Amino acid sequence: WNENYHNWTILQSPFLTKTKGSKVIVTTRNHGVSSTMGAFHAHSLEVLSDDACLSIFAQHALGARDFGGHPNLKEVAKKIVRKCN
Repeated sequence: WNENYHNWTILQSPFLTKTKGSKVIVTTRNHGVSSTMGAFHAHSLEVLSDDACLSIFAQHALGARDFGGHPNLKEVAKKIVRKCN
């Protein structure tokens, strides 16, 4: 991520035409980024619990709600999920 205003204006420039129906979603933990981007709506989200992160990871990686069918992958998944927070 980058807080340099010039870099953000370069990123933002293709979206300035505001074509009807166009949407841009920017995710950040830095509130300054949303104001630099001129966000119309900014939503602050809470950090997910480790269990919620593992569940989402399992859904996307395994197509399952948990690691019941793949217990050997759970420890690796925990390490990956920790890096996301």
